[in-house]
Amino acid sequence: LLLPHSKLVLHKQFSRKTRAAEFFGSGDFKITEDAAHPFVIAAKGFEVKVLGTQFLLISDGNREEVNLKKGLVEILSENKTWKLQPKEIWERTNGEVKQFFSKDYEVSFDYEDETFGKVIADLERIYGMKVNYPKNLKNQMVSGKIAGNLEEILEVISYPYNLQVRLNEKNRTIEMK
Repeated sequence: LLLPHSKLVLHKQFSRKTRAAEFFGSGDFKITEDAAHPFVIAAKGFEVKVLGTQFLLISDGNREEVNLKKGLVEILSENKTWKLQPKEIWERTNGEVKQFFSKDYEVSFDYEDETFGKVIADLERIYGMKVNYPKNLKNQMVSGKIAGNLEEILEVISYPYNLQVRLNEKNRTIEMK
């Protein structure tokens, strides 16, 4: 599904042997697996090597993002390769590449006398979001098993401190007050 003003151009040699295209815009792709003939989509400054999958691709001049829903993809850019697994996102903004999981990705932590600050740092690393929280909680101790997606985990860790949580996906920030 291509969004308005998007363009997908198949290479002239596109066939069962070579499956390659160029892309600009935003599109939601579902590609049939063919390990012998991977589908390669060239976007602005990077390529997505598709290995039978479903993903969202954005390359519109303002934003470059691959959001993997199912399957596997490889991203090739500037002589580097990134491999994504389901619910993982690759994003390049102003030349800086970030790789993180979507908020519905489920994880499990088992903490034993760990600081609240460390728990927050783990969430920031996994989900690629900046979390702002009351600094007086940084050295509070956390123990126990915490499992779920981002929103479920935030609910669990904020409850003992009576914190309200606001998630801003556009700015990739979380406010805990």
